[in-house]
Amino acid sequence: MRTTDLARLIRSCQHGDQKALCELVRRFERPIYAYAARMAPRMAEDVCQETFVRLFRALPRYRDEGRFRAWVFRLATSALIDATRARKRRPVSLEPEIIADPSPDPLAGLERAEQLAELAEAVQGLPFDQRQVVVLRTQSGLTFREIAEALDAPLGTVLARMHRAIVILRRKIH
Repeated sequence: MRTTDLARLIRSCQHGDQKALCELVRRFERPIYAYAARMAPRMAEDVCQETFVRLFRALPRYRDEGRFRAWVFRLATSALIDATRARKRRPVSLEPEIIADPSPDPLAGLERAEQLAELAEAVQGLPFDQRQVVVLRTQSGLTFREIAEALDAPLGTVLARMHRAIVILRRKIH
């Protein structure tokens, strides 16, 4: 979506256009749900719903600075943290995602699935702050600058968390 289209959509939402609100949810529902599902699979629906409730409440005060996507992920992060605190336990571990392998060799496909399961387990074992950065970067496709905005953290902190996560993942997988 082009920046001007998104800005126009946001302004329409701020003026009470219900169709624009539906379109905004449609555009951001999948990425927010995917982020929540990677961070806390059993709470993903609740986190996604709470994110959009918060978005609707805060949207009238939003000032378009070209950072809407990062702002929405910041709302999702806050909803995720609040939901995790409310449950008073760590998020449930990721279930390995089954990805169809185009390889004709079934053993190669099985090996790939096992590697993906091992990686998913290793990512789930990361400290929460590092796991957030990894998921936002790899699954949600945010830039490091957008991640910094979403987490309300300095860019250097985000980069350091990613670096530490990569070091830990390399140790666990190799």
